[in-house]
Amino acid sequence: AFQSKISSLDLLGLGDQLTQNGHGTAVASLIIGQNSLTPGVAPGADIISIRIADNLGQSDSFLLAKGIIAAVDAGAQLINISMGSAGDSLLVRNAIEYARAAGSLIIAASGNNGLNQVSYPAANQGVIAVGAVDALGNHLDFSNTGSQLAISAPGFGINAAWLADQAASVSGTSFSSPIIAGAIAAIMTQAGSGKLTPQQASNLLFSYLNDAGEAGTDSQYGAGTPDIGRVLNGKTRGIYDAAVASQRIVPPSPGNPNGQIEVLVQNRGTELLVNTAVDVTTSGGVISANITSLAPNAVQTIRVPISQPTSTTLRYDSRVRLSGGVQDSKPSNNRRIAEYVPPVK
Repeated sequence: AFQSKISSLDLLGLGDQLTQNGHGTAVASLIIGQNSLTPGVAPGADIISIRIADNLGQSDSFLLAKGIIAAVDAGAQLINISMGSAGDSLLVRNAIEYARAAGSLIIAASGNNGLNQVSYPAANQGVIAVGAVDALGNHLDFSNTGSQLAISAPGFGINAAWLADQAASVSGTSFSSPIIAGAIAAIMTQAGSGKLTPQQASNLLFSYLNDAGEAGTDSQYGAGTPDIGRVLNGKTRGIYDAAVASQRIVPPSPGNPNGQIEVLVQNRGTELLVNTAVDVTTSGGVISANITSLAPNAVQTIRVPISQPTSTTLRYDSRVRLSGGVQDSKPSNNRRIAEYVPPVK
């Protein structure tokens, strides 16, 4: 059984006037939850719960900075911040630098405003800004985007612990952030890891991300979504796994008046993939392509012209197939189906 330790620190000094609102409980459970209904990503981690928000969940830059410093001084290696605002703060930036100098890593929610602006402190340099995706790995419209976005994680309809021994379905980047913090904690403590530092574990997590959106890093997904299984099996030979990482509509251009369907194929296994077939199906038929060679973790972009005007609804379906009788280790990620509905003018 896992033995997590939870300690708490109240920086508001209001004593009995404080009540819980469930947000912090839910966030903590996504890291250390041990109930089968509300499992955490790193159930053996120790938690320091530092309260900096009032009963309504409101705080300020002074309390946030004070909380970061208190967490570092208490020995926290990973600091999750599931709150944010539109304003930058020198106090908070200095606290972040204090944490970085001590070797602590800060992970923070990008915000739920649906804006092309990552909230602070997630937007600050040295902080891992986390966006939200749904169960299929698609970007959620409420999740803030921007150049500072580093990574995305599930953030819709997640089971989490709540007050009075209850469970709740929660949504928001507040809950994507602790999933990333928990993933890094889990990698730090994996068997045979040799006591990885927070930064080393984070680097390992980012080395095995599942790509999403555009190839590489983009403003909607960051560098992709986590896959702890790939991290743990990164040195295991004999894993063949071709995945349709994402598919999207590329707007019309002079050479493609109806636009294109862009498909990302990623090798999520540990072996070289040879002659991987890609089939893209639309109402206009099936267009096939072949990827001659795809190294482990590599991504190949396939673009298919759209034959019908994008002023109409378009259903498209992409799938990959391995050749030479090789069995795919994870067939569930071999296909994606989507529907494009043109915006109302």
